[in-house]
Amino acid sequence: QVPALLYTPAEGMNIKRFISPTVGVISSIMSGERSQLDGCLQRIRNGNIRVVVFDMDQTAVAQHSRGRLERGEPLENYIQKATHAFLSLVPVLYNSEVGMSIATHSDEAEFGRQKDDGTIIQPETHILGGELAKAVLAHHFSREIAESFFVVAFNPRARKVTEKDKVKRFHMRQIQEHFGVDDPSQILFFDDTKHVVTDCNETCKVNAILVDETHGFRLTDLLENLR
Repeated sequence: QVPALLYTPAEGMNIKRFISPTVGVISSIMSGERSQLDGCLQRIRNGNIRVVVFDMDQTAVAQHSRGRLERGEPLENYIQKATHAFLSLVPVLYNSEVGMSIATHSDEAEFGRQKDDGTIIQPETHILGGELAKAVLAHHFSREIAESFFVVAFNPRARKVTEKDKVKRFHMRQIQEHFGVDDPSQILFFDDTKHVVTDCNETCKVNAILVDETHGFRLTDLLENLR
């Protein structure tokens, strides 16, 4: 069985940079956005949030990889869909020593699955899970910031798990343990899927916030929902 991909800092960073990395994200921020970022950080501090977690597809990145993203141009296009809000907020969180994580259902355990056209999803032609998340991070951020992320790439359906690991319960438990968070309400999580957000709030007891899947993560998701 393929092990769950849990990427701790400094692991899984041998990712090719497909296009030139984004430069000077913070320096290009307009004053209005700077004010929004300051507001986000203040809410995080007021809420005693220790870790901010992002789903990948349709949250950190405004596109769905659907567990079958091809390497080459499709991957390059996907990487470029990282939301501006995600790219702007991450350096602020890093500089403020807030833990950061990606919690995705994209999972290497799905390799070997057959697509509708009969094509087999395989590592040579497709990219999934932790490698995909790390490709996004390595492209857009400095090595120090990218390596600071803890990535949990785990698909309960592909792994046929028991009840305790369904939805994103496994993800939240691993994140809580990795960062040594005793109170799960100190974890702030953004996801585009309503039932995932509901379960993470009710079962995992984290602060889970629903984002609009058509836009991905926006700063207003934090500002308007974390008080």
